[in-house]
Amino acid sequence: MRFREKDTDRVISELVSLMSRYKVLKMCAADWIISRRRRREIFTRLKELDLDIECFYETRADLTKEEILLMQQAGVTTIQPGIESFSTELLMLMNKNTSRIRHVQFLRWCKEYGIHLSYNVLGGFPGEQVEWYRDMAAFLPHIVHLQPPVQNVHFVEMHRFSPLFQAKEQFGVDRYELREDYAFNFPPSLVDPLKIGYFFTYSSSALVDRGEYAPRVREVVGEWIDAYEQHVPPKYEYALGAGFLQVADTRDGEGRYLRLSDLHHDVFLLCDKARKVSNLKHLLAAGYPAEVADGTIERVVDELVQRDLLMREGALVLTLPTAVRPRTTQEIVTYVTGSGAEEDGLSGDDARAAIRPAIGVH
Repeated sequence: MRFREKDTDRVISELVSLMSRYKVLKMCAADWIISRRRRREIFTRLKELDLDIECFYETRADLTKEEILLMQQAGVTTIQPGIESFSTELLMLMNKNTSRIRHVQFLRWCKEYGIHLSYNVLGGFPGEQVEWYRDMAAFLPHIVHLQPPVQNVHFVEMHRFSPLFQAKEQFGVDRYELREDYAFNFPPSLVDPLKIGYFFTYSSSALVDRGEYAPRVREVVGEWIDAYEQHVPPKYEYALGAGFLQVADTRDGEGRYLRLSDLHHDVFLLCDKARKVSNLKHLLAAGYPAEVADGTIERVVDELVQRDLLMREGALVLTLPTAVRPRTTQEIVTYVTGSGAEEDGLSGDDARAAIRPAIGVH
């Protein structure tokens, strides 16, 4: 369907008018999803209102970290992001144009800025493979410190206008009819339900047996939800010190504590955003020319992945722990590289070298 959107002035005007008329501070945007083109402007204008509002929005899970900060400052503290899976293969099947590592990045950033999420994990897609779900179930324990879906795994429905409805033959759909409870809305012989209905059940030759994957995935997701609802939920977080950073990890209940410095410290911080190793080497070239040239960067990345401090997907690597105090992507790059920053007459590189002992990972 064609995406329709109101201009920013109208959005802000309607919000302020409704707030004033009904004397409310909590607002819920009823449109399906915030405009990608206007969201930064909308968040900026909401922030400039300087009011203590709380607003709910649906959004894609592709916001930059700076946009998430701006959203939080605007009072948008609860969102429903378009996260339906932590399997990149399933996301590709859904034409989501995103990946597991991008979703984990989004969850990390939202946790750092205190954004509450309402999202689902879905199954039951024509063309899916059991191995994709098994891989997802094996991965999810790595991110139990992040916010889980609001409910356990749901199976996808057929809705009118969805790709599943529009391309039935492509998805192997051999039968569809109105969902049984929904069918009670239409008296017999009044309308053609297949022409007017919105919710359908269906069968497809491209579906696999749910019993081969659903029990295990639901077990893992259920444990994730239970852990998050504990009085003291699992944490996996880091804090910056003078020349080092400290990592606390209680995901498995036992507790693991690490300190990173020097190159390990810098690679870890820069991977707050999912990056290719080639991009890391570009950012670190000025401070570590020898290490960039001799393959040390790659070895450090491999070590951090092996220690479960970074996750890797394809060519991208991403830090798994969240920050005790969030910093934007640009602030982290500036801190690590010294670009545009000087302290006490020292360049950024010299200032950090003066306080950072070369102790690696402990």
